[in-house]
Amino acid sequence: MKFLSYIRDLLSGRIYYHNKLIGSNVIKLLKNVQKRPKSDFIRMWVYSCVGYIDSLFSYLLFKENSFKVNIYKLDKQKMFDAFQLLCIHFVIVFLKNKGNLAVLHQEGLDAETFMNDIFSVFNLTIDRAKYRNLDAAFPNDSPKYFVELYDEIFVNILGAPSKGSLGSSLVFAQLLTNAYTSFIKELNVDYQT
Repeated sequence: MKFLSYIRDLLSGRIYYHNKLIGSNVIKLLKNVQKRPKSDFIRMWVYSCVGYIDSLFSYLLFKENSFKVNIYKLDKQKMFDAFQLLCIHFVIVFLKNKGNLAVLHQEGLDAETFMNDIFSVFNLTIDRAKYRNLDAAFPNDSPKYFVELYDEIFVNILGAPSKGSLGSSLVFAQLLTNAYTSFIKELNVDYQT
């Protein structure tokens, strides 16, 4: 049965589009991380972050689920924009944890240097005011934050049909929370070994 599913995906172009939209951006980011940060910790952080973003988008865009996006209308840049937004989310959540700030301190890093190094790998020249707005919204109004993040990624960037879909944004929030939790567990294991 899996073989027939693979043939269907191959013939429909889904595998090609997966490689074009997600695989090419993963390769781009992995090349960037090799050139930029000097810190081994930041490299590990980026490798883990990229892996979890890759897995999340592979599921959301290429598996049967409730997220309806026409992958054939997407391009690499739109997908990269979505990668960038999830990177910002991972940075926001990471920096909200005082234990993570202690780890950065042990590594000789401060929050600003960490954020700048991560953002440079993701080619983020994001307006600091927009980052601060996202950062401030996260702990104060999490439901609104996740609805806005969902709308920005799925509606504005990826072209999903419905804005403000509470059900979809709740499922997205849960998937994103699970991805981040797994990411941080893996990072802690990698960091400690």
